This record gives sequence, C-alpha cells and structure tokens, in this order.
Amino acid sequence: MKQYELESHREAQAEHRKWEDSLEGVAYWLGDLPVPESLETVIIKAVHRLPLAGREFVFCNCRFALSDEGGVRIHYVPRTRQPWLITLPEGLVDESVIIHEIAHAWLGHAYDLHRGEWRVCPREEQAACDLTRQWGFAG
Repeated sequence: MKQYELESHREAQAEHRKWEDSLEGVAYWLGDLPVPESLETVIIKAVHRLPLAGREFVFCNCRFALSDEGGVRIHYVPRTRQPWLITLPEGLVDESVIIHEIAHAWLGHAYDLHRGEWRVCPREEQAACDLTRQWGFAG
C-alpha cells in the first residue's frame, strides 16, 4: 500500500471510530428499539456514556423492550443471540437505572430459570451499584 493510500485508510478508520462513538453510531448498533421514542433516547444516551467495553457488551448481549408489568426488570433468555432482556416501563426512566440493570448482566448475576425470578444477594446488588458508579452513573 502506498503512503498516501495508507494515510487515507487511517483517516477513514479514524472517522469510522468517531462515528461509532457518536450518539448516531450507538443508535445504529442498538438497532430498532421497540420502545417509545422518549425512552429510546434515554437508552441511547445511557449506553453512549458507557466505556467502550460496556457498550460492546450491550450491543452483543442485551436487548430492550417495553414492560407489560411496569417497573424495570432484567431477564436471562438462554440460547438466544442477545440473552439479556431488559424491560422498561413506559415513561421516564433514569439512565442510571438502565445502567444498573446492564451492570447485573455484565456481572453475570443469577436468574433462576425454574422459579422465573432473580436470585441476587445483597453482595451482588452492591456490586451492581458499585459498577454503575464506576461507569459514572448514580448507583
């Protein structure tokens, strides 16, 4: 590759990385979110603020949906491409709440498939709070 081609390639890569780090890039990687636009905006902004490794984890392992039951919940759905399903209520949800649920997924906290409920002890809840704060959000 000639020098000018190499420089042009590097510039294109830098522009692509810049785009991936933008809100538009995060929205692209999250794909179509089946939630109202106001909630979609909160999710995109929250994920955008995560460090790169956290964002990539979300892109590859998490999906979001509107909750039928109200409240914020996280579900583990094995044998799916994105096994962590985070359900959110319609209306205002704070970015920190979304990130806290992502932290549970990141840490691999247990979901009892047979009982259909979380089995998170206080130590694990504290770990999710700590990671949420480490990522720059209210725990």
